Amino acid sequence: MENAFFDINSMLEDDLFYEYLDKISSPDVPLSEKKKCLKKAKAIHPDDLELAMISTDLETDDPIKKLGMYDLAIKKEEEKLEKDGFFKEYMGEFWLAFETRPYMRALMEKSELLRFLGRTLDAISLSERMLELNNNDNLGVRYNLMTLYALMIDEAKAKDLYAKYKEESAFMLLPFAILYFRVGKYKECDKVLEKIKNMNTYLLAMIESGDFLVYEDEECPPFYSIGSYEEALCVVDENRSLLKSQIGFLIYLKNKSSKMPKEQNKKARSNIKKS
Repeated sequence: MENAFFDINSMLEDDLFYEYLDKISSPDVPLSEKKKCLKKAKAIHPDDLELAMISTDLETDDPIKKLGMYDLAIKKEEEKLEKDGFFKEYMGEFWLAFETRPYMRALMEKSELLRFLGRTLDAISLSERMLELNNNDNLGVRYNLMTLYALMIDEAKAKDLYAKYKEESAFMLLPFAILYFRVGKYKECDKVLEKIKNMNTYLLAMIESGDFLVYEDEECPPFYSIGSYEEALCVVDENRSLLKSQIGFLIYLKNKSSKMPKEQNKKARSNIKKS
């Protein structure tokens, strides 16, 4: 009976912990209340990685300090996972184990921070490591990586990534089109652009019109359908820094748009205005 009572208490504590975690993550909860919940959550699970990452985000806006705190929390979790044999047992399938998911999400947050800091090569290295850990890529790391390869003009690695996942999505193709443009392969660029246009009628019109700058503060929705305006927003958001650095590509796209049949060009632009 003692064991049963202990297990019930443990389950109740876990429920309470995740309740605190939800409140801390909610944009509707005041900061003062979040800090109280954080203190209570730490009392239950002081070594929880997800809690450590959220705590860091609440504690500082300094990206350098934040990166250092991320590293300490991630290293601590790595040591724990290594000791428990997760790297050996789940290598290549890391998302299958519930216990490894917070670690993968933490790596994703770190990679995004590295991108923000301009540490592109470090972000690439970490993203490649994440795909080694989880080949199925449940977090969409491949999209980040394709954008980074385009940024670094690494055509060989971009082609390898494209061949590995064999995915013709707007997320994979837009950076590929920009990469081809940057290496002077305009025919290949045009072929990719044509594929994108057939997949999503909003995306190229949004970029060509400059709306990707207007909607900079508009968050990517958590769900979207293929070919939708919402998907276009998410693709642009993923590639915003790349697009901003490629004025030549934007001019090229605009010139191509002006050569489209008048009715087709008008329809593409009206799609944006209706949304």
